[in-house]
Amino acid sequence: MNKLLFKLFGKQIQGDQNKADTILEPQQGSFNDIVTNDAIPSQDLFADYTPPNYQKKNLQEIKSEKPVKEFLDRNHEAKGRMAGFECHTHDMLSIYLKDMRTEFRYSLDRMIQLAEMELLDLHSRKIEVGEDVPSMREKLDLQINQMARTIDEMRLNKELSVEDEGLIASPIQSFTKGYRLGMQDYFEQKSHFDFSIL
Repeated sequence: MNKLLFKLFGKQIQGDQNKADTILEPQQGSFNDIVTNDAIPSQDLFADYTPPNYQKKNLQEIKSEKPVKEFLDRNHEAKGRMAGFECHTHDMLSIYLKDMRTEFRYSLDRMIQLAEMELLDLHSRKIEVGEDVPSMREKLDLQINQMARTIDEMRLNKELSVEDEGLIASPIQSFTKGYRLGMQDYFEQKSHFDFSIL
């Protein structure tokens, strides 16, 4: 046993080997002397210090977004007609309408967010102008009031969209009309189908 301990620790233990209070010490150097700087991995192995490569949109790009206008400008009747022809069941209409309401509300939320950013920008400019240029300050006040009214109007349209009123009324009606026409087209085509060719 002494030979094994000698090989492992480099020091022969004297006396009784069964004593619990015998402390074995390595013969040469400490742990820090044994471990070299080559054995310690670089910090770069565990952490990436390079900044992420974000493609930031500039403020003008963000302000030029018009999600509500894009939603309202779509041809909802044609979209509904295609959906009605493909699905040809009344049950699916409510699902499509629910999706439209959700998309419209999301578009309004985005517009509200953009308008609030613009409102914050206007407030910042008003603070920068200070009391030095009263005409510029009055212009900014008018713009701030107009932007606040626009935000209130968008929030009202979001609430009205629950009952299919407000700005969403026309797209909902157009889609519903198109869906019914698409179902009608499907059943007319099906009734004229010649089953003899099968």
